[in-house]
Amino acid sequence: MHVAAQAGHVGLTGALLAAGADAGARYGTYQLSALEVAARNGRAGVVKVLIEHGVNVNTANADGSTPLDCAVCGGSAQAIDALAKAGANVDHTNIGGDTPLHVAVFWRHLQAALALGAVATASQQRTWEHDDNEMEPCSPCEQACRREGRRQCPEQPHDCGLRRRW
Repeated sequence: MHVAAQAGHVGLTGALLAAGADAGARYGTYQLSALEVAARNGRAGVVKVLIEHGVNVNTANADGSTPLDCAVCGGSAQAIDALAKAGANVDHTNIGGDTPLHVAVFWRHLQAALALGAVATASQQRTWEHDDNEMEPCSPCEQACRREGRRQCPEQPHDCGLRRRW
């Protein structure tokens, strides 16, 4: 099932499910499901087939990532949209404390971030400690800038193209 999901074989995935394959089976070091593999590889058709067969869209793998996190890492707006429509939790935080929107901005997956921005809460904020020990809220774009070692985002639109959205 995982190989069919990774390759994007919608028909084969459907046939395996119809034959009784375990849609929730996990494989590998991170115990990935076929849904996570399909989402990470941008296989929106396979994502939809797995969802139609009742795969839980909010189940986390061994490192706490959900299928939505996997879709974001792969930069697939179509997989993100399918998962969000099926009830994926867009406010979920991974083991690092990041929401899918933060991850999309950090990796500069513009289309994924815009897809998430359409469904995520507008108030997703993180706090960062500065040298003077003051805490300041920041947007996902500002978070990405700080991870790149910048003290703050420049006033001009950040090269990720998202500063103007917050």
